[in-house]
Amino acid sequence: MGKRQLFHVQFGVVQRSAGNHAVKVAAYQMCSKLEAADGQRFNFARKRSEHIGGMIMLPDGAPEWAADAGELWRQTEASER
Repeated sequence: MGKRQLFHVQFGVVQRSAGNHAVKVAAYQMCSKLEAADGQRFNFARKRSEHIGGMIMLPDGAPEWAADAGELWRQTEASER
């Protein structure tokens, strides 16, 4: 029998009013380092061995910067009201 892998997908709302940060959540999910627009840095690279992979699905015509997770979430946070 081959190696078994468990896949998990979770969707939720990230609320800054509750003290959450979209860039922090993205860094955690990708087991990487990201920096928010306000200079705050989030480092979850120590969890890298737990990360199998990830992807960003973009529609045709999406700006090139949207393929970079850090920039995508920085721009998302900047557009929030």
